[in-house]
Amino acid sequence: MFEVRDARIAGHWMDAALLSAYLQMTGQGQPEAEPPRPVPSGRSRGYTAAEQQAPLDAYTAMVARHDASMAQKLYTDDYLQHGPFGPNVTREEFEAGNRDIVWKAMPDISIQLTPFLADGELIAYRGLGQGTHTGAELFGVPPAGRHVKFTGTHIVRLRGDRVCEHWLQVDLLGLLNQLHS
Repeated sequence: MFEVRDARIAGHWMDAALLSAYLQMTGQGQPEAEPPRPVPSGRSRGYTAAEQQAPLDAYTAMVARHDASMAQKLYTDDYLQHGPFGPNVTREEFEAGNRDIVWKAMPDISIQLTPFLADGELIAYRGLGQGTHTGAELFGVPPAGRHVKFTGTHIVRLRGDRVCEHWLQVDLLGLLNQLHS
C-alpha cells in the first residue's frame, strides 16, 4: 500500500507471504488449492469513523485479555479470514488458533494496530506485534525465551457493527527467523 502526497509516493507498506513462498521453493509446502471465498458485506449504509475504529479496539482488547470468546461479538457467524493460515479460516478456527497456539506460545503477546485507510465498510490497519516465546512450541520451534517483533497488515470488511471478512498478512518468515536466532 502506498501513501501518495503531491502526486509522489511518500510512504510504502508491504507485507508479503514470504514464508509460504519459501516453503514452496524448498518443497515443504504447496500452493493453496482453494481460492478465498468472498463473504457478502450487505453494505447498505456508510460508516462513521467511530464505527470503523471499533473493530480495532475490540481486536486489541481480545488479544490483551487473551479472550478468544470475544471473537463471537466481533466477527459474524459466516466470518472468513484470508491469509497465511489458509484461504478461508472460519471464526471458530481463528478463535482456536489464537487460544491454542499463539497465546500459549507467547503469553505476553501484544499487538498495536494503526488504521491508515478506511472507505465505507473496508478498513485497513498496519500492525506491530511482539511477544516473548516462553510457552508452547510455535511453528515447530521449542520455546527459548526469545523476544520477537513482527509486522502485519489487516484489512477488514464490516457488516453492521461486526467484521464479516478479514484479509491478513503477517511477516511469518521474519518471525520464524527470530525464533531460530
